[in-house]
Amino acid sequence: MADMTAKRYRIPAGGFVAGLAADVACIVSDQIGVHGQRVGYMYRDDWGWNLFSGHEDQRFLDNPGNLSLLTLNEAANFDRAIVPYLDQPAGTAWVRRGDGFVRDPAGSPVDPQDGPTALDDQYPVVTGYLVIDASWAITVPSPMNRRFEQGSLVLWRPGLTARLAVWGGGGQSSTERLRRLARAVPAPAYDRVQRADGPTLRYAYRLAESAPDQRQPALYGFIVGPASHVQTAFYFDSEDELWPARTLLESVGPHHQRPS
Repeated sequence: MADMTAKRYRIPAGGFVAGLAADVACIVSDQIGVHGQRVGYMYRDDWGWNLFSGHEDQRFLDNPGNLSLLTLNEAANFDRAIVPYLDQPAGTAWVRRGDGFVRDPAGSPVDPQDGPTALDDQYPVVTGYLVIDASWAITVPSPMNRRFEQGSLVLWRPGLTARLAVWGGGGQSSTERLRRLARAVPAPAYDRVQRADGPTLRYAYRLAESAPDQRQPALYGFIVGPASHVQTAFYFDSEDELWPARTLLESVGPHHQRPS
């Protein structure tokens, strides 16, 4: 995935209007976010919305650097016509007609039931908005098992495991803490992304590590607030799970209230 800070979105940082849509992750084609085209086609799968101009060719789509992981609110700032349709269920697809959208009878090109669904009935199953602690929460788009292990929250389903741990601030400012955490990231890390969401600072990277299985390079991240931070790790067996992992990572944020 490309470094989002290297892209020049047509709405600059700080120029987004808040409150148009939920601050949950979605995939947006750069033809929309960077080049200024309107949303022409969108579909929703179990992990959220995917927004395209409708003019992308396969070569464009095969390059993950041409896609951005943004929030629905940011996407709505690019094209407010999508807002009335964002409560439509997974499995639906929508095609632009004038200033609105009509439902595509073919449905989503990604069947919500195609993903792995076999969960462990020995553990609780969670979905939706999940409070991590008094300060932090995560949104889980589709069902996952949950357990607590050595002070960490563990979420998993076949092919994808997430570990989240909350750490206190230790008297350091958010900026100082993130700088310290970033210095400790191993040198071989790649796909490093750093940005600020208001007072919340984010840092993510991938790292290939030796393992006896066929796991892909893991996705790691820090979400840093004024008084504490969340350390995250996402492990997966296939590159197809990178987007779901990034969606989970992007959904981690301050716990204020349930999203509308």
